[in-house]
Amino acid sequence: MGISPLIVIKINDTIDVMDEISAFIYTIFEEIKKLTSMRLEMLERIVLSDNPDRELEYLSRFTSGNQITRTKNNHAEAVAKIIHILKDDGKYDAILVLTDQYLDVYRNYPEAAIHLFHHELCHIHEFSLTDEVLYHFNRKNIELIDQNFLPLATMAWSEYFANRMSSSTVGEENIKWCVEVFSGYLSNVQQDILEWKYLYRIHQISLDEFLHVHFLPYTKGIFLSAAYLIGYCHGIGVELKELSPDMFTLLSSHIFCDIYFQMEQILKQMFESHPHDWDDNAYGLLYDVVVDLYFRFGISFKLVDGDKVWVNVF
Repeated sequence: MGISPLIVIKINDTIDVMDEISAFIYTIFEEIKKLTSMRLEMLERIVLSDNPDRELEYLSRFTSGNQITRTKNNHAEAVAKIIHILKDDGKYDAILVLTDQYLDVYRNYPEAAIHLFHHELCHIHEFSLTDEVLYHFNRKNIELIDQNFLPLATMAWSEYFANRMSSSTVGEENIKWCVEVFSGYLSNVQQDILEWKYLYRIHQISLDEFLHVHFLPYTKGIFLSAAYLIGYCHGIGVELKELSPDMFTLLSSHIFCDIYFQMEQILKQMFESHPHDWDDNAYGLLYDVVVDLYFRFGISFKLVDGDKVWVNVF
């Protein structure tokens, strides 16, 4: 329905509250459209729900991938999710799902709520621009071995882009939350991975549980939270040591340090060439960093017999 999306409120609250949050969302949507030149044509619907996981389960029926999930762990919980649905005409619709926690942010930190919404619109803008130059790439099946690396590279780029492009509305609370999430991952990652490896080696957990319940979600969290933070630094034009001296000190002696600074350089290069100089190898350097990330934490993947992935835990 173009750039005047239907706003659907699915929360157990009074009519007045639902009207208030609906008006807030619509107002900031219209203001952001006026002040920017973002490509938002594919935005079809905005849903605020107090059962976002059920919404995502329902929307998963219309996508070709696995069950759509959102980040929800000890370090972070996503308050929003963009879902892209490929239509019969080969074009995408975008649906923005907001959780009821977004309502809490709106009530307590209205400026932060504006920025969170701005960030999500930047995801749609990025996808629209990228899809024009990577039309066939975005519609082909991912090779088996690449399924372990490419999605994380594309997500990290998207989070970086969205934060960099929405940095004009970022406030202290948004940056504080971002730093806290990244710090939480950094502080615990090495010990946690060692413990999961030990449990796997003594057969207390299966390889599938080690990978899909523990290792991959955790490495996804640290990689995306780094991309998030780098996006803010580049967007507002400050170095990490200025933005958060404590975070810089923690990172400087961490196994993730080299990964972070590789990401900084690569994401900056990707942004400067986006979208017109992009091709099917656009994510290649970031893909290599994901491979390196897993290797540093003691995991490697290898394709065997063309249709099997061998996992080495070392």
